[in-house]
Amino acid sequence: MKKRGGARCICLKEEQLPSSPHFKKLIKRYLQMFFKESLPKRDFHNGLVGCGHFVRCAYIPALNKPDNPIVSSGLYSRSIQSSENVSRMLRYKTKVFSSYEELVNSGIKAVIITAPNHLHYHYIAESLKRNLDVFCEKPIANSLEDALRIKSLVQNSRNVLMIGFNRRYLDRIRKLKSIVEDGAIGKVKEVHAFHRQNAGDNLLKSDWMSDKNKSGGGVLHNAGIHLVNMMLYIFGRIDRVSSEFQNIKMPISCGEDTASCRFIFKSGVCGFLKASSVSDVDFAHEGITIMGDKGVITSDVLGNNIIAIKDNSNSINTIYCNKEFIPDSVYNELAHFYNCVKHRKAPDTDIDDSIETMKVIKAAYISAIEKKEVCVDEIGKT
Repeated sequence: MKKRGGARCICLKEEQLPSSPHFKKLIKRYLQMFFKESLPKRDFHNGLVGCGHFVRCAYIPALNKPDNPIVSSGLYSRSIQSSENVSRMLRYKTKVFSSYEELVNSGIKAVIITAPNHLHYHYIAESLKRNLDVFCEKPIANSLEDALRIKSLVQNSRNVLMIGFNRRYLDRIRKLKSIVEDGAIGKVKEVHAFHRQNAGDNLLKSDWMSDKNKSGGGVLHNAGIHLVNMMLYIFGRIDRVSSEFQNIKMPISCGEDTASCRFIFKSGVCGFLKASSVSDVDFAHEGITIMGDKGVITSDVLGNNIIAIKDNSNSINTIYCNKEFIPDSVYNELAHFYNCVKHRKAPDTDIDDSIETMKVIKAAYISAIEKKEVCVDEIGKT
């Protein structure tokens, strides 16, 4: 029995725990919540702005990895209860702040922004003005105009700004790009990507996801944007966009719940994207199929660690990737952010990457409203 901070606690060794794995997991979580480590010794302390559901299910596992170079020494959320919940889930002691100003004045060097979409611009702008490096969840902002304003701030501040398109940091996505570039399926003709989830009830419960003025739009802006960014990464810039939006189950105030887009890339590749937030599925699914003149590639973006390549003779070649899930992709991108800050270099998902993605998204919305094909290069011109 040991004393910590005047209180007595029992220290259990691994071999002293009952054999049930579920019991061990509960005990470890209990000990983590009440007997935390001190802040790890790192040269990079940051503040976490926003403590919602995605932080709890994806960021906490990533931040709790012992070798994560990033330490969140302070938390701020619009909800004190949410901040305290996240604080309890971290493996080390951290401080909950009652205001953003208190957090950024606490000696941190950077901020991680996971707040609701309509607050991204404000927090990014304020953080850059205070000479902080910034990691922000996608989207960079709810409008292309705000994204362009942020670019001016980045250029003037010389700080690192990285946007969290976590799919880009999965091993299987990087391998997909390499396979395409190596010509394993010949010249690419078409690419088909999809996003499916059954999120209607959760969207309606959210005070900001249920309001397209706060979220920035519907399923394309909030989920399909990952696949748009991924396709730009693999196939290069998009020339023209045509799209059709529907509201099958959700009210129009939530934005579109179903989106179908057709992209003509400058390389000549024809792309198709279908995204739905009201599909009849148990959990989110994302997939991509790439068709070339010598074969076809298929891969589940979120659910497995396999890429299948079928050539014209129907022979299938399986490529195994790192077994990674969403928390792993978050860990990978945070480690990349740390490396960019340390070496003062631009991230893979930097401001220009986000602006190009936002142009495509805006073109898709214009196309859906005006029912015509839209040239991406015309977007953003005054």
